[in-house]
Amino acid sequence: MVTERDAQLVNRLSRDTQDGQLKWQPTAEAEQYTVSLKGKFTVTIDYSRSTDICWLVLRDIDGRELLKLTSTEYAPIAGLFEVVRRRVMKVDEAINEILGDS
Repeated sequence: MVTERDAQLVNRLSRDTQDGQLKWQPTAEAEQYTVSLKGKFTVTIDYSRSTDICWLVLRDIDGRELLKLTSTEYAPIAGLFEVVRRRVMKVDEAINEILGDS
């Protein structure tokens, strides 16, 4: 079950990612990205092509899983994944270069 606070977390991550405030990094796994929050937490977001499902995992400093949400439980997680992927892969910069924009 997705709580209101869970939804607020996903919305904040999406907004802060779009604003460039969060520096997501790719992991060794394909279609997986991670970001550190407050020096005490990490968020990992993944996408599985075989199931077409995204999931987000919040862990504490010791690696314990605090929260796990999937895009089947809360659809905006798929949108967050796409925002993160575009930022990390610099998709918009590539498009701007192709189109000749700065």
